[in-house]
Amino acid sequence: MSNVDLNIAVVEEITAKGIVFDGAMFYDDLGYKTGPFFSLPMYREQLFPAHKKLCDFLHSKNIKVILHSCGGIRPLMPNAG
Repeated sequence: MSNVDLNIAVVEEITAKGIVFDGAMFYDDLGYKTGPFFSLPMYREQLFPAHKKLCDFLHSKNIKVILHSCGGIRPLMPNAG
């Protein structure tokens, strides 16, 4: 079972018991001070699907999400200015 699937299973179990979350925060350090650890295509191929799956699931439960990352990750953020 992947970490994403484990997190989803835990949230499913907890919310089934009537517990309501204010939000969720997870971390995945993605960069150095000067930029990402890897290219945007590599991120999109390797990590983005997992981030999207978890965020989509949490949003379907009306749970707001914060993804914390250290480093200069603006190149990985499609709408960053």
